[in-house]
Amino acid sequence: MTSMMTTGLAGGGLLAHLVADNVAARAQFERLTRQSSDGKVALTYAGLGTGAATSLNLRPQVAQTEAWGRNVTKAQTQLTATQSALTGLADTATRLSSAALQLGTLQGNTPEVLAGQARSALAELSSVLNTQVGNVYIFSGTDSATPAIDATALDGFVASVGTRVATLATDGAAAVTADVLDAAAAQDFMPGSTGAAVAQVETDAGRSVPLGVTAWQNLYATQSGTDTTGSYMRDLVAGLAMLAGLDQAGTLSSEQLQDFGTRAAKLLQGAQAAITVDSAGLGDVQAGLKTRATSLTELHDTLKDQIKSVEEVDMATTAATLAQVKTQLEASYQLIASMREMTLTAYL
Repeated sequence: MTSMMTTGLAGGGLLAHLVADNVAARAQFERLTRQSSDGKVALTYAGLGTGAATSLNLRPQVAQTEAWGRNVTKAQTQLTATQSALTGLADTATRLSSAALQLGTLQGNTPEVLAGQARSALAELSSVLNTQVGNVYIFSGTDSATPAIDATALDGFVASVGTRVATLATDGAAAVTADVLDAAAAQDFMPGSTGAAVAQVETDAGRSVPLGVTAWQNLYATQSGTDTTGSYMRDLVAGLAMLAGLDQAGTLSSEQLQDFGTRAAKLLQGAQAAITVDSAGLGDVQAGLKTRATSLTELHDTLKDQIKSVEEVDMATTAATLAQVKTQLEASYQLIASMREMTLTAYL
């Protein structure tokens, strides 16, 4: 009798051990089932074990890399639009300067025709400098919510230049040009010129790039002397306004027209040359952004792979382990069931 009691107690100890193993296997089965569904090692950082430190350290780096990537994309988009606008303005300066140099010659247009062309060019310039990418005025610098050109103020400036050009026959081209340049430098038809700077974005730690140029200040080109305002956009406006005022100049000799046309052309040629310099500088920025975009993508992918290695399971391995644990769990249930039938009665 004592022997049978001992055997029963021993069997009970074995059953308790089997039940404990079954509970652990069931927990493992549930964990593997979830992992095979969502692919995640754990639902909390605590569940990652030693991998938690890797995840916590790398996630901020991924976020920073993504922020720089967005800035690179923003810069590339705005610079593409800026370059397109600058190309158009340079072409306008070249075309109108060529026409201005033919004033007073048999090959040239009449002053009235050239005045009309200049007015059309001014309207186009106003539209181009107020180009928007999204809701950003790309030539307004840090004051990106404000148009770069105040069309009403620009019209007023052009009208005042026309009044000054009307005195060309008596005052001469040199005096008229000097006064127009002074007015162009001071005239507030560019609202942001009172304080807005070139907009920039950060693309690396401690490194920012320009998003373009402002309408009132050269970025890379340097202009100086008495025949420039120091800003190619203002010079471009001044030169076009001078030509637009020709329909108010009255009767002029060929020499007077040629002198005036030469001075207007010089303004436009200087503007075109300076635009080319700024465009080349922005081209270098674009090339750098292309390289930076590639390096950021590679860094981002590397960091994500490192995080994945500690946060995500290998789905094939997980599926195989799940099948194995399921088989063990089923066998455990069968063994526990058979052990529970082994009561004292079974030994009597």
